[in-house]
Amino acid sequence: TGNSVFSTPKILQWLQSSPSQPLRKAILEQDFQTILKTYANHGYPLCQVVLDSVVYEPSKEGAELFIKIVEGPLCRITKIFVSGNKITHTNVITRELRFKPGEPFVQRNFEQIPVQLKRLSFIQLVQPPVAEFDSTGAGVIKLQVEEKNAAMFNGVVGYTPNRKNRKGYFTGLIDWTFSNLLGTGRRFAAFWERKNVNSQELRLHYLEPWVLNFPIMAEIGFRQVVQDTLFIRRIWELGLQMRLFENITFVTKLAQEFVLPDSVGRTLFHIHKSRTFRFTLELSHDGRDDFWNPRQGTFYSTSVSFLRKNQQPLSPEEKKSSIHFQRIYLDLEYFCSLWRWQVVAIGLHAREVRYSKSIIPLEEQFRLGGTKTLRGYREEQFRGSRLAWINLEYRFLLGHEARVFLFLDSGYIFRPQIDAPDYETFKWGYGLGLRTKTNLGIIGLDYGLGERDNLLNGKIHLRLTNTF
Repeated sequence: TGNSVFSTPKILQWLQSSPSQPLRKAILEQDFQTILKTYANHGYPLCQVVLDSVVYEPSKEGAELFIKIVEGPLCRITKIFVSGNKITHTNVITRELRFKPGEPFVQRNFEQIPVQLKRLSFIQLVQPPVAEFDSTGAGVIKLQVEEKNAAMFNGVVGYTPNRKNRKGYFTGLIDWTFSNLLGTGRRFAAFWERKNVNSQELRLHYLEPWVLNFPIMAEIGFRQVVQDTLFIRRIWELGLQMRLFENITFVTKLAQEFVLPDSVGRTLFHIHKSRTFRFTLELSHDGRDDFWNPRQGTFYSTSVSFLRKNQQPLSPEEKKSSIHFQRIYLDLEYFCSLWRWQVVAIGLHAREVRYSKSIIPLEEQFRLGGTKTLRGYREEQFRGSRLAWINLEYRFLLGHEARVFLFLDSGYIFRPQIDAPDYETFKWGYGLGLRTKTNLGIIGLDYGLGERDNLLNGKIHLRLTNTF
């Protein structure tokens, strides 16, 4: 009795208890919770359910239960209060939630608030959210948060030892990221890396969240790669990101790529000066339970790029040409907790370029090797039109941001060649690593060995990650 929002036959469909079945207290309590939860998800969080009476009928060898429902008023959220944010603007936090002033309260959306705020890497809930309502149904949500460090510095130093007639050399990486510029949630990143003696890379990236107050992010980026002093690749890129579901993001990008070869690249490797237009579609899912030290969950990303390259002739006898091709990227990471402090991490990655000609130019091939792909080898030591690699780690967690681990990497490289059999090979590397938190930040140290390396002839990679 007392129900008007939902009919009695509709409510009976929700219940596990039914006529002719024994009455069990635990099942009856679950039925009451089902009624309360359903009402709360439709704007009635103040609903009450009570067992009004039980009438025993000996002739039927059973009893009749009378349930009273006090639905209460239709509740609407009128305001969201946020405390504890000193730099971050309040609307940067509230726009991530699924509540707008005047909308009916939905319990399932309220329970998702901690998950939604995890998208803001610079905000952390201090206490669970609180919803309060008055007798008329007007309600407020109260959030108590604290701001985390919104800037991150990432530094890497690597050393490749002497080999035969080749001297040892250092490699390095510097990565600055500011994820909450002026408290607005805007993001800026700068990246520089020296991959080997003759190769380096520079990247700049800016992201504008919630364009025109829609859950769409716009981004602009610049990238310059100096590859073995043979050519320079410059890329200008514009993109839009849209969150389809809680953990699923769709990205579309437009870009222009310029390849500028030097005289050696043109003469010996037949690298054309070119301008390429690129259109990219990307879909990703992030279900990891933690960014620094995931215990379980998966991360998946796949993208396809469609390109049209206009290239200049290498000699007066040649003509300008236009080539269409595609690039395909696939990344999958899986984390599984075996015991409390032990985790298995598996990464599967693949790259392929599908070119309209049988021989793929040097500047369009992918690179493999180094700390991010195939450990135990030099940075970008291998190249090919089709790559795949697996990273397997057995981790021993030492804390929220610290671990030691053993790793085994395996890579596949394929590259078609002129007047020779196609190049196809498998490589593997192994070693151990450490991530630990210090006063300077999170220090990462990896020591990797390739196929024919002895214990004293491996590759050392030192990484420093600091938030401030």
